[in-house]
Amino acid sequence: MMFIFNGAIFVICCLLSLQFFSIMLIIFFVEVAGAIVLFVFTDVVDELFEELEDDVKTAIQSKYGNPNDMTTLCCGYKNYTDFDGSPFNQLKGEYPGPCCGTPDGKCSLTEDIPGCFTKLVTVLEDNSFIIAGVAFGIAAIEIAAMVVSMVLYCNAGKKS
Repeated sequence: MMFIFNGAIFVICCLLSLQFFSIMLIIFFVEVAGAIVLFVFTDVVDELFEELEDDVKTAIQSKYGNPNDMTTLCCGYKNYTDFDGSPFNQLKGEYPGPCCGTPDGKCSLTEDIPGCFTKLVTVLEDNSFIIAGVAFGIAAIEIAAMVVSMVLYCNAGKKS
């Protein structure tokens, strides 16, 4: 009876090790495939961002200034001129204060104040080496976890 119980534990440990390895491998491949898609299909990514820009501008121009959650948006998608035609801009003739850098919300159309997406892209570009380092670090940890799971799997039935 004890032999059967130990055999079941051995089989369960082996299956758990293989399952862990398989899941980590799938996650790793999905991450690598995502990175490849981002680098190879930059035109597709640019198109997606353009569609997102159109959707954000439409939402801003139709809903910003109405009493709802849209009034907590920041400075538009690319710049403060995304608010042109919004209820807020039509009623007051002004732009949101955070976009202008002034509490009164009066912007000159000659100012080039970047929007949230532009700021986000700038932050990502400025920190690209840190982001890449973190991504490689996570990949290294995943590979190490897969190696450890295979070592455990190979040594599961051996006695010291």
